[in-house]
Amino acid sequence: MGRLVKKYKADPSFVDSLRDKERQLQTRIDAVVAATDEIIREQGGVRKVAHVVDAVRASTGVATRPWFVARVLRRVMRMKYAKPRKNPYSANTECSLVLRFLFARKLFELSSTQARLFNIDESWLNDLSWNQR
Repeated sequence: MGRLVKKYKADPSFVDSLRDKERQLQTRIDAVVAATDEIIREQGGVRKVAHVVDAVRASTGVATRPWFVARVLRRVMRMKYAKPRKNPYSANTECSLVLRFLFARKLFELSSTQARLFNIDESWLNDLSWNQR
């Protein structure tokens, strides 16, 4: 910084203000990284940028904008987000019809016994992407 002041004859107070801005920026970046690490440790992943913004505000009291958090996640932490692709609805394919028939037959067999039956609907699973890149 001393060379910068001599070479360009900049005002030392201007250089100090630039140094202060750089420190504030690094403090905000560190707060976002710490909040993101905490969210990943507790929840296993970051679902929304707004969750990180709220965590930074709660932990440090510093108000950050979503675009800043997204930039830190991309550039500093090298995190990427991809929207999941929608799979075509395939309820009446030949395979699904056969599996549904076999399930119904097995269900009728078990219903005649004293077994307790649980039917869990997993048809919503194809709408979510569980892959972490």
